[in-house]
Amino acid sequence: MFGQVEVIVVDDDTDEPLVGATVIQGGAIMSTDVNGLVTVGDNIDFVIEYIGYDSFIYSTDDLFENKISLNRTEQLLKTAVITGSKYERSLERSTVSIDVIKPQYIESINAIAVDEILERMPGVQMVDGQVNIRGGAGFSYGAGSRVMLLINGLPALQPDAGFVNWTDIPVENIAQVEILKGASSTLYGSSAMNGIINVRTGYPTATPKTEAVVSYISYDTPSRASFKWWEEAPCAVSASILHKRKIRKLDVSTSAFYYSLDSYNQFTYQDRFRYTLETRYRYSDRLNFGINLNMNWNEGSTFFLWGPRGGHWGSESTAAAGKRFRYTIDPYVSYIDQYNGQHKINSRFYHIDNDNNLDQSNSSNNYYVEYQYLKSLDALHLDITAGMVYSLLITNSALFNDQEFRARNNAVYIQAEQNPIEDLTLTAGIRYEYNSLNTPEFFLGDTIQDIGRRDGALISRIGANYKLSEGTFLRASWGQGYRFPTITERYISTTFESFNIFPNVNLKPERGWTAELGIKQGFAFGGFKAYVDISRFWQEYDDMIEFVFTQDAAGIGFQGQNIGNTRINGYEIHLASQSKILGIPIRMFGGYTYIDPEYRDFDDNELLQNSLSSEGPENILKYRTRHNFKFDTEIEIKGIKLGANIEQTSHMINVDAQLEGFNGIGQYRDANDEGFRLLSFRLGYEWNDLSLTLNLKNALNIEYTQRPGLLEEPRNLGVRLAYNM
Repeated sequence: MFGQVEVIVVDDDTDEPLVGATVIQGGAIMSTDVNGLVTVGDNIDFVIEYIGYDSFIYSTDDLFENKISLNRTEQLLKTAVITGSKYERSLERSTVSIDVIKPQYIESINAIAVDEILERMPGVQMVDGQVNIRGGAGFSYGAGSRVMLLINGLPALQPDAGFVNWTDIPVENIAQVEILKGASSTLYGSSAMNGIINVRTGYPTATPKTEAVVSYISYDTPSRASFKWWEEAPCAVSASILHKRKIRKLDVSTSAFYYSLDSYNQFTYQDRFRYTLETRYRYSDRLNFGINLNMNWNEGSTFFLWGPRGGHWGSESTAAAGKRFRYTIDPYVSYIDQYNGQHKINSRFYHIDNDNNLDQSNSSNNYYVEYQYLKSLDALHLDITAGMVYSLLITNSALFNDQEFRARNNAVYIQAEQNPIEDLTLTAGIRYEYNSLNTPEFFLGDTIQDIGRRDGALISRIGANYKLSEGTFLRASWGQGYRFPTITERYISTTFESFNIFPNVNLKPERGWTAELGIKQGFAFGGFKAYVDISRFWQEYDDMIEFVFTQDAAGIGFQGQNIGNTRINGYEIHLASQSKILGIPIRMFGGYTYIDPEYRDFDDNELLQNSLSSEGPENILKYRTRHNFKFDTEIEIKGIKLGANIEQTSHMINVDAQLEGFNGIGQYRDANDEGFRLLSFRLGYEWNDLSLTLNLKNALNIEYTQRPGLLEEPRNLGVRLAYNM
C-alpha cells in the first residue's frame, strides 16, 4: 500500500494558504481545508486547481517541505472575480457581463482617479463625473446614481445624494477593478440597478513594498484660440506614497496622496489630500479582523455652465467654491466556523462636511452594518450567500432648507449558485429591501405623501452559464432592480444664476429589470490568446427618475421627476487579448456598444416631447449616445512599452431643450453634431526600481463635450515617475 502525505497549498507571492483548492488524485476529488492543507497518496501524481491560478500536475517526489506554491494565472478567462456572487469565480463562469481592470493599466495611463480608467472601458460612459453603463442613465446633475460603487465590497456612494466621489478611491493601492453590467440589486441593493463598480485594494505580500509616485500634466492651447482664457499654461501635479508590509500576524497598508490642479476651465481649481490606512489581523486560520480608514480634504471651485464666450470661459454666476472633508471608518471581522461556514460583519461610519459659498453646504453621517454568511455544500455542488443590512443616514443641509432628515434602509438577501453538472452553473437570488424616511409632514408648502417616506420591494435574479465546448461559454441572466430616491433628489432646493433646482417631495421609487444573453469565446493558437464576448441586452424601467426642465411661479429650473416608463436595448461586442507575437508581448482590449434608448409612453406625453431638444422630436432618452467604440493596445519591445487608445462616440441627440438657449449651447451642438473621435498615446520604460511613463491625451487636440455647457480637456502631456523600494 502507498503511504499518505499532508501538503499545504499557498499563494506564490503572499505565501498565504489557499482555502478550498481542488485536488484530484486518481478517482478522488478533495479540497484544501481552512489551513490550506490536504492529504494525498504518496508516489501518485495529482492535480491542483484553484480559481485565478495556474493548474499543474504534481508528484510527492517533487515536493519541498511538503509545500506547493501556485502562481496567479495569466489566462484572461481564468481571471478571478468576486462581484457577481461575493465568492471568487473565474471570469469564464460568470452568469453576467463582467470586465476587469488590472493595476498595470491604471499605472500606464497615469490615472489620477478611477473615473479616468472607466471612461476607456467598453459600454461605460462618464458624463461629468457620473458613470453610466449601457445607457442605463442620462445626466442627473450629481444626484441619484444607478451604478453602485463598492470599495472592497462596501457601498461607497455619498449617501445623501447617491453621488460618487471618485477622488476618495486610493488609485495607488488598487489590486483590481471589476465592472458588472446589468441589474444586481439582489446582492447589493438600491443603486445597483444599472451595474456595479467594485474596487478591490491590495493586501501586503511576503515582501514589504514601498512605492513613491510623482506626476505632472501640462495642458495645451485649445484648437480654437478664442476659447483660451489663460496666460500661463494650466497644469496639474500629484504625488503619492504607498507602504505595505506584514508584521507577524498583522497586515498593514497605508498611503498618502496629494493633487493640485490649475484647470483649463476658468474659475476652476482643486487642491486635495487623501490618507488611507488598511489593517488586517490574522488571529488564527479561522478568525481575522481589522479596521480601515479613508480621509479626504478638498478645496476647489468649478462652474456648471460655460459663459457667453463659450468654450473654457466660465459663467461666473454658476461657479461654486467650497471646502470638503470626508472620512470613512470601516471595522470588520471574518470567522470560519467548525462547519466551514464563513461569517462576515462589515461596517462603516461615513462623515461628510461640505462648505459651499452658494448657500449649498451640507453635512451628514451614515452608519452602515452588514452581516454575511457564505457556505459551500460540496456534496450538492452548491454555494450559498446570505446576509442582512442596516443603514442609517442623518443629514442637515442648506440644500434641504436647513431641515434634518433621517433615512433608514433595511434588507435581507440570499443567493444560491449550483453546478448540477460539470459544465453548467445556475444562479438564483432574492432580496427584500425596506426604506423609511423621517421627514416633516410639510416641506416648502408641499404635503409629503406616505410613499415619500416609506417603501419596500421584493426583487429577484436568475442566471445560467453553460460551457458549450473548450473555450466557449454561453450565459443568460435576468435581474430586477429597485431604487429609492435619494434625499437630494426629493428635497434639494437651491438657485444658481437664473436657474433653480426644485424639490419634488412625492417622487416615487423606480423599478426595472435587465435581461442579457451572451457568449464568450476564447482563442489560443501559437502565442495568440484572446476572447471575444458578444451580448444582447434589454433594460426596462418603470417610473424612471430624471431631472427635467420645468417652470412654475418660482421661476425656471430643474426638478427630479418620474418621467414614465423607458426601454433601453442593444448589443455589445468586446475583445480582450494578451499575447506574444514574434516574441513581442501585445495586449489589446476594446469593444463597440450600441443602444436604443426610448420612452415607452412617448406618443401620449406632450410635456415630455416639448422638453426634448431634437426636432420632431425624436424618441430617444436624454443625455445618451447610441454608438460608442473604444479600443486600447500596448506592445513591449526591450522593456519599452508603447500604447494607444481610441474612443469614438456618436452625437448626443437629446438634451433638455431649454438648456440649449443658454450662452449658445444650442448653436454649438448644431455645429458639432457628428460626435467625436479621441486619440491618445503613451510611452513607458522601466529600469531597476524606476519607471517612467509619458501620456499624450487628446493628441489631435479636438473640441468635445460629454454634456452641454462643459468643454472637456484640450491636448495635454503627462509625465509619471515611480520608484519602488
